[in-house]
Amino acid sequence: MLVASSYPRPSPFFCNIFQSRNSNPELSIRLQISLKCRCRVVGSLPDPTEGAKVEYTPWLIAGLGNPGNKYHGTRHNVGFEMVDCIARAEGIRLNTIQSKALFGIGSFGKVPILLVKPQAYMNFIGESIGPLAAYYQVPLRHILLIYDEMSLPNGVLRLSPKGGHGHHSGVKSVIDHLDGCRDFPRLCIGVGNPPGKMDMRAFLLQKFSSVEREQVDIALEQGVEAVRTLVLKGFDAGISRFNLAQKIPIIFVREVIGMCIIIVFEMLLFIKVTPNYLHLYYDHANLEKHKHCTLHPNRNIVNKTSLYLEDLMPSKFCSFLPLLYQVLNT
Repeated sequence: MLVASSYPRPSPFFCNIFQSRNSNPELSIRLQISLKCRCRVVGSLPDPTEGAKVEYTPWLIAGLGNPGNKYHGTRHNVGFEMVDCIARAEGIRLNTIQSKALFGIGSFGKVPILLVKPQAYMNFIGESIGPLAAYYQVPLRHILLIYDEMSLPNGVLRLSPKGGHGHHSGVKSVIDHLDGCRDFPRLCIGVGNPPGKMDMRAFLLQKFSSVEREQVDIALEQGVEAVRTLVLKGFDAGISRFNLAQKIPIIFVREVIGMCIIIVFEMLLFIKVTPNYLHLYYDHANLEKHKHCTLHPNRNIVNKTSLYLEDLMPSKFCSFLPLLYQVLNT
């Protein structure tokens, strides 16, 4: 791993870039050069009460992806798209090249941010992020990785303060170049799982469908606000509410699917279809007691005392059976 002291001193032109890339006119972003040639980006704002300057630690926000037009718009490059959205929203130009990465600086309010799009391929992406974090002395807790996540449905976001690599080659490379440290925040963008037996790599390097594209575009807009909230307020209750709001649609869909499966299961168990009409036979006395059900195949009563409702379905769905009985017998 490269160390910050091995990097050359930034040129005056490079320093002027940092002075001019700032959307907040009151916020001055300067470079502090130490004797070891380390560079530190600091945001300072005059304190109106005491007249002293308040300094803000910068954030390094890096999107993961593969360089080149060949991969533009693919699932694996959705991290690049998020960085581009942040850059457009804050008026930041990514036209500086350093440590094999496109680089730009701006701010969220009073807090300076460093936007990074590594130009190394995914398996070697840590070669850009590790040296940049060391060079600008960005603390680990202020390194935000943005990348695709197959374990989340398409267009669903999740912010977490730390975690593992989750078999993501880009995240694994970053961890390796941060001396194995994993305690940095990340924003995961769901891209879903490959259909059927489709190869995972082929799926990730494939572009979104039109429906998926609409979902991702909405997620990118939400992601910009989520990143702004994280930078300004940290992992507070707002981030928890954001993650919960992202989970609610998933929970709702799962509940609907689960109820549909249970309804079909109930119909297969308790409904007998004949060529001319539909019969539903059920012992109502035993239904209320949740003891057992009585099946009547071909009108010959056969008691199944070992067939318990508790073994078939959750008790909260047992109340649905009388309603089903009434509907089918009207």
